[in-house]
Amino acid sequence: MKTFNKLFTILLTAGLTTACSELKDDTHYKESDTPIANAELKIVDMSSQQYLQSRSDLSSINQLFTAQGIYTELEEKGQLSTMLVVTNDNFTQPSENTEFITRSHVSDISISPANLEDGTRLMMWHGKYVNVSIDSIGQQGNIVDHVLFNNGAVKEVVKTSTGYVYVISDMI
Repeated sequence: MKTFNKLFTILLTAGLTTACSELKDDTHYKESDTPIANAELKIVDMSSQQYLQSRSDLSSINQLFTAQGIYTELEEKGQLSTMLVVTNDNFTQPSENTEFITRSHVSDISISPANLEDGTRLMMWHGKYVNVSIDSIGQQGNIVDHVLFNNGAVKEVVKTSTGYVYVISDMI
């Protein structure tokens, strides 16, 4: 019996060693792309700040965020965020309450389109909530023009390395 147990242990060890010798780390841990089912979601390999600065059609909101120290504060917090932005065509320079209006476009919560629900309220940096409305088409996964933050319809959704940027039709 001792001989059998010893032989069994040797064979088992040899079998496991041989079976695992062909595996390499890059076989299991290789980089792979995860397919995204929603064509309306754009993914970029840069921060939200870098993304906004790279688009000339978002220069007005970018300048407002810079002037109000939004990027500095985001960097200090070191956490993911959601930013609601508008193109230059839809931008209105605040004449008063500039800080309040600017902070109404940034949230400490990084919320993906998949986690948005009709009636969701998103707390923004100005201490108030933005209401999310989603129509029946939006509930089927069509984001553009079917998801609204207050009255601003989503025109684009961008996943960055630091959160989400939603380009909307109207300022908050």
